[in-house]
Amino acid sequence: MLLDLLDKKIRRLVCKLEKYNVHLEVFDHSAIEYGEVIGKGGEGMVQKCIVTYNDLPIDGAVKTILDDSDDAICLTLDEIELLCLSKDPVVNTTLRVYGVAAVPDDNDSEVGRLVIIMEAGLMNGLQLYQKEEVPLHVTFDLWASLSAAVHTLHTRKILHQDLKPENILVTAIVRDVNGQIEKIDAKIIDLGMGRRLFTDKIQTDDILGTNGYHPPEVLFEESYDFRADVFMLGVTFCVMLQSCSFLKSRQLRDMLRKLHTTKKKKVFGKALFESVLEPSIPDSQNLPPAIRSLLCNMLERQSRRKVSLVRVVATCKQEATDVKTQQSQLPPRTQPSLQQRPGFRY
Repeated sequence: MLLDLLDKKIRRLVCKLEKYNVHLEVFDHSAIEYGEVIGKGGEGMVQKCIVTYNDLPIDGAVKTILDDSDDAICLTLDEIELLCLSKDPVVNTTLRVYGVAAVPDDNDSEVGRLVIIMEAGLMNGLQLYQKEEVPLHVTFDLWASLSAAVHTLHTRKILHQDLKPENILVTAIVRDVNGQIEKIDAKIIDLGMGRRLFTDKIQTDDILGTNGYHPPEVLFEESYDFRADVFMLGVTFCVMLQSCSFLKSRQLRDMLRKLHTTKKKKVFGKALFESVLEPSIPDSQNLPPAIRSLLCNMLERQSRRKVSLVRVVATCKQEATDVKTQQSQLPPRTQPSLQQRPGFRY
């Protein structure tokens, strides 16, 4: 895309966001100091960066959009708009976008590349659970935070449509003196399939999202609403309960494939949880009843999926507190053996 045209599109987005009292910084390309590459995919390359803002150096990440077609640029600008509109002063919601820039192409100064300057994360949610045996109470607390973030998206009329562990960005991990994880901060990322929903329901011929995570109403191409995100969040939570070895093997892919085919047979809710998801969860019999019931409700067909995200937040917060209290009451000689049990995460 021509540099001048790209700059005009960026300025148009800035003006549009100002109507919602949302500011998007437009950086001069000379203010960006590029660092090591931390990720690369079909749509773009992500590098560490230092960007100058108000004469101050700010650490972040810069994503260069490799596809400079009009469609790709417009889709990316739409995603940036949703990310900016989803920001909340209290609740951690989505990846924070610091700003954008139109950068001249190395081979042709009249051609522009769109770059996005954003906060840097540590890893995505799947990578975290592949690497760490996260304590159960920390997982429940993380679920509460993620549910609050999605609820906030919904209050802004934003439907994500592709919730999964890979679309959760871990921004901080707090550990105790022994190296045990005490707290995880995370945000929702990738609103490329997101949309603002101003009607009661939507109908689409496209099956959006990722196989295994699709809610039944999307899989069967029925009309759907914000409850679609609740189902995908439920599957995401169940994946986070699996062991590191399970998540690092093809067993996860096999489980998601089985989940997909089982839903096609119109098996939902408790039956879906018990037949596909629960068998591979370590120590599943030790899951608190309230959590088990919550997951089953989140995995229901749309008409029976009545649990609100506000309720999900409250339940997960309470169970996180209860599990942590139970842990603190365990005799010192008992705690190590419990922690050494394969897959047991307190």
